[in-house]
Amino acid sequence: MASELTLRVSLSFEKSGRLAELLFGPTARDVAGNKPLSNVQSIGFAAEEAIVVGDAGAGGYFMAVNRDATNYVELRPGSGLADLIKLLPGDVCLFRLTGDATLYALANTAAVDLEYVILPL
Repeated sequence: MASELTLRVSLSFEKSGRLAELLFGPTARDVAGNKPLSNVQSIGFAAEEAIVVGDAGAGGYFMAVNRDATNYVELRPGSGLADLIKLLPGDVCLFRLTGDATLYALANTAAVDLEYVILPL
């Protein structure tokens, strides 16, 4: 089966007479893998943690939501590396992982629930 994945993303901003908007999709993508992962991982604040990928394997789309009401969480492209993505409470991110990607996360002040989906391509 082809075109199993549909991507649709929108961003809209309006303040003080300034406007910015970016729309993408819908666009369809073929998915070769058949083991998507949907998970909620409790991310601690004392030490970075590897994002569990399970049987999803390497590469594919990664979408995450910080489900905490108070604390942010930061994502790193590897152990001991600088933070790359900051998700405030309720924030979302979507990006495509390379085949050799390893994600790590670290919460601020208290553990947060990071809900995510990995769709191997």
